[in-house]
Amino acid sequence: MERWAAGEFESDWPGAPPPVPDSTPITPEGLDRAATENCVGGPFYPGIEVGWLVHTITLYAEPFRLRVSRHPDGEPPDPVPPVIGALPFRPGFFSQQMAQPWQADFYDCHKELHQDPAGVESFYMWWTAQRPDDVTPRGSTGDPVRWVRGLAPNASDPSFDDDPNIERFASMVRNWNRLGFVIRVGDDLVEDEAL
Repeated sequence: MERWAAGEFESDWPGAPPPVPDSTPITPEGLDRAATENCVGGPFYPGIEVGWLVHTITLYAEPFRLRVSRHPDGEPPDPVPPVIGALPFRPGFFSQQMAQPWQADFYDCHKELHQDPAGVESFYMWWTAQRPDDVTPRGSTGDPVRWVRGLAPNASDPSFDDDPNIERFASMVRNWNRLGFVIRVGDDLVEDEAL
């Protein structure tokens, strides 16, 4: 990040930079919004940003404000928030439900074919706004392909998703940064080349 801030990067983004309003002051509310406006926002299990524990009303002193102590470390707030899950209410509380490493859950939360008792097939979709399932590579005229196709030793091997040795997780941990970005080109959304 220091190198990026110093301008030490390859400026190859084809789009225009977003406008920066120079008359808008930075406010606490604006920082909250900037940090949360691209979040999924649901208290899922295990979740993306946080899990279902964020939905526990007794953890809040008022809307959007957690009940935390204003005293030095070791002195509890008044009243003391409940202990829910494995950790008391302190740093790490909300992330205790999350997949560790995050890439494991991110890999497995892809669309899944489901067949109901009547034999009707449909897809369950997980994090469709945060994680693509099928993409159309830039310049391709063929059918969409799996976004994570480069992680399996054989890109067409569906058993990789059910690997009991969890190699798919290790592969995602090693290679997540090589996955392509989905960008808009004209009226189309396409996968740009991976890094």
